[in-house]
Amino acid sequence: AALYFKLAKDSSSVSERLDILGELARHYEQAGLSAKKDGVAEEIKKIVSNNKKVKPTGNAAFYLAESSFKDIAKERKKYDAIKLRFPENDLIFLMKKKQKALLKLVKTYDDEIEKGVPEWGVAALYEKSTAYGAYVEQFRKLKIPGRYTPEERKDAETALAQIDKTQIIPLEQNAVEIMNLCAERAAQFHVVNSYSQKCFDEAKKAKDKVSPFGIQPQAGFWSTRAPKDGASKYE
Repeated sequence: AALYFKLAKDSSSVSERLDILGELARHYEQAGLSAKKDGVAEEIKKIVSNNKKVKPTGNAAFYLAESSFKDIAKERKKYDAIKLRFPENDLIFLMKKKQKALLKLVKTYDDEIEKGVPEWGVAALYEKSTAYGAYVEQFRKLKIPGRYTPEERKDAETALAQIDKTQIIPLEQNAVEIMNLCAERAAQFHVVNSYSQKCFDEAKKAKDKVSPFGIQPQAGFWSTRAPKDGASKYE
């Protein structure tokens, strides 16, 4: 390691320094020294940040993309923490907040994809698809409060159904299209890892759900009141 660092320090160019550090990171990974590998990746990130015109290649590009991808986990955690819920005022506010967070998160995934490293581009496509999917799933699991009168419940179901049609189905379609693209890119660039396998599996599941009438099944909005108490369901 000391030799690599000396070579990096004495290198004649930033590109050469990045190549040397990329090779060091690879050796650390092969030796099972993840913490040291991550430390080198952070050094690569710092150098690239201070030299905007330099584009890393090879191992340096790979570990830079890996490090950047891992950093997205913090943003994703904040997005996932926004939970949709009734009453209506809260729901409207939380939907807008989660939509804003989704747009920002999608941009972050796109930046990762633009780095051009197939393995981490596929990973970002998978996570981007699941970000859309998480919004869809959470919306469709909304529970209408049991205290609502039959009329209030019917109005809420109608409103949710309209939102599903105009906002949620397009998000669902985005999720499916991105997952299909993920599988296509994994095949195109011969990416074989856990993310590529998940893309293939999820793309197949989505294909099986498609009917001539759209993606099935459609939304189901449940009341917190049991059916015997007069609860209704939209399907």
